[in-house]
Amino acid sequence: MCDICDTCKHKFILDRCVVSINDGELVELVDFDERRNNKNECEYYDKITINTKIERFISQKIYNIKMVYYNIRSFFKNNIYGRIKHGFNIEDTWELDVAIAKYIHPRVKYLADHTHGHPSLLSDGLFINNNDLSQYYSDDKFIMWQNILNEISRGFEDYIDDDNRKPPKESLRLISIFYECLWD
Repeated sequence: MCDICDTCKHKFILDRCVVSINDGELVELVDFDERRNNKNECEYYDKITINTKIERFISQKIYNIKMVYYNIRSFFKNNIYGRIKHGFNIEDTWELDVAIAKYIHPRVKYLADHTHGHPSLLSDGLFINNNDLSQYYSDDKFIMWQNILNEISRGFEDYIDDDNRKPPKESLRLISIFYECLWD
């Protein structure tokens, strides 16, 4: 209710004052500058709008600060605390297959680029035939080992980049064969 008359209700739309509302219909919308002629009403509503703008500004800043706080808390809870308590990032378990592929790919790629030898298994012709490794065969066993490591790395790289997540069957097969040979 207004202190000037008993029939109107004052509401605010940004920096304008709704002077009167009759039966839910807006009758008059007046700028505050035009209402300065009225007695104390103008000062009272100016104070209210300033206070609401300040409150809105402060509540928005508080919300932003809370969001920053929750983001930092979530980071420490999931990353730092999880690594200290469990030894790994908790978020890795959400897509463990991708986390494992991201772990294996760069290490096998580095091994392929910087290897100094090859497994003795590659010198055995029977081993190569029994495990269907003829597509990687080379007279030079070192080059053959690099081709196998590159194939493992390429398969996991494709798995990480692929949205459909087709399993890297050949890479998994090669890892299962040469699991104990992944060393430098």
